[in-house]
Amino acid sequence: MICDEDIWKTIVALSDQIAARMRKYGLVGNTIQIYVRDSQLQDFQRQQHLFVPTNHDVEIARVAMDLFRRNYIWEKSVRSIGVRVMQLSSADARRQISFFDPDYRTDEKGAIAGVIDNLRLRFGSGVICRGILLDTKTDLLPEGQFGWNNGGFSKSMNDK
Repeated sequence: MICDEDIWKTIVALSDQIAARMRKYGLVGNTIQIYVRDSQLQDFQRQQHLFVPTNHDVEIARVAMDLFRRNYIWEKSVRSIGVRVMQLSSADARRQISFFDPDYRTDEKGAIAGVIDNLRLRFGSGVICRGILLDTKTDLLPEGQFGWNNGGFSKSMNDK
């Protein structure tokens, strides 16, 4: 990967898969972590704690990209990048509410994610993807990378 656009596409695909698995198992996470390895095999990890736990792919991707931009200088190309969500808890757990959280109990993001998850369960994982991933060349990538893997969804895994 040689530019921010390559990194962003990879982070979006990884975040989509992570968030889908978290929703499948009814989990949310408080900390987002990235792992970066450059072409000289030098690596680092950075993490950021969230004020409100999440299982939304866009939020995970934005935090991961922010961590990358704040911590990586483009002297060498990136060999690999990983995204991880930590400090998992049940999505149904009680939480301290805040007057300062504008998204508290607005389930629009969750409803959209639920529809996407249901579409993937019914029609396969390739039925819907982020627009940014449409022009990604996948012919040299292993099957399942860049959002086309089942992300924990398969017909045999319908039950929790």
